[in-house]
Amino acid sequence: MPPKTSPSKESLEELSELRARLAEAEHELERATRRSNEEPPEGVKEFIAAVSKVDLPAFWEADPVLWFRQCESAFRRSGTVSSGVKFDHVVCKLPNAVSLSCRSLLLAINPEDKDGYERLKAHLCKAYGKTKWQLGYALLDAPGIGDRRPSQLLQDLRALLPAGEPEGTIFQCVFLKRLSGSMSAAIMAADLDDVDAMAAMADRLHDQPSAVSAVTSVTPPCCSHVSAIDSQQRRSNRSGRPQDRSSRSPERRQATPGRRQPANKKMSGSGSSTTSGSFREFRDANCPQHLWVPGARSGWCNLHKFYGNRANYCNLPCSFSEN
Repeated sequence: MPPKTSPSKESLEELSELRARLAEAEHELERATRRSNEEPPEGVKEFIAAVSKVDLPAFWEADPVLWFRQCESAFRRSGTVSSGVKFDHVVCKLPNAVSLSCRSLLLAINPEDKDGYERLKAHLCKAYGKTKWQLGYALLDAPGIGDRRPSQLLQDLRALLPAGEPEGTIFQCVFLKRLSGSMSAAIMAADLDDVDAMAAMADRLHDQPSAVSAVTSVTPPCCSHVSAIDSQQRRSNRSGRPQDRSSRSPERRQATPGRRQPANKKMSGSGSSTTSGSFREFRDANCPQHLWVPGARSGWCNLHKFYGNRANYCNLPCSFSEN
């Protein structure tokens, strides 16, 4: 048996160094374990929460193109860039009827695919979006201005303009046709080429309607007397009698056709010996009832009581049925 030898000084130093390295490794492993159990760095949790919860609006079947634009704005705010994550969010927002209509596509797309969101977007926009023909006919059948301002009307018409279509003469005519006649005439007289300039001028005219009437509704001097006569005639027709009764001659009033009584017959109810052959005598005698036309009523005026439906004029108030 060989004799035991004591370790050399060099061996002891190497052993001490190995032990020191082992202890340092153990400390490093312990620190790494503690770091793994600590909270994530600042901002990481907020980012994860933003990606996992994106506030998307409800699916809009009437305009899926605009709906996807809103969704993509929400994705940018939350920092979502993965196509698979976008696909999952969109699928969760689809109504049952829409999901059923594209069931085969939803089952065929793998969420891990890089183009899953783009394929679903293209399918929904094609299935529920309006074609250029639908937009064109909707533009032609658009309602009038109503209570909108002209600039708002222009934006509503632009929403119906098919993609790529210029805002040329036809579009400008569609816009002008929905304005009032006086407003569109004033804009066409200005000879503006830009539809935005037309809308700006229409807004100014819309805010000052009196200016439009002053520019576009001037009555020629040669026709002023005709307008005055027409206005007077309309007022006369509404009241049932002329405005100026003094202009009518007594001969014309007495020539009004009606029932005539014998000239020698005395009117009762009056102490005078006047004859009953004229309306003036009938009126001055307080309209005796025995001289009324057959079927006369107490609510009739004196003229209708005396002449009946052959009277040319009427004294209000009167309840004659043909008034």
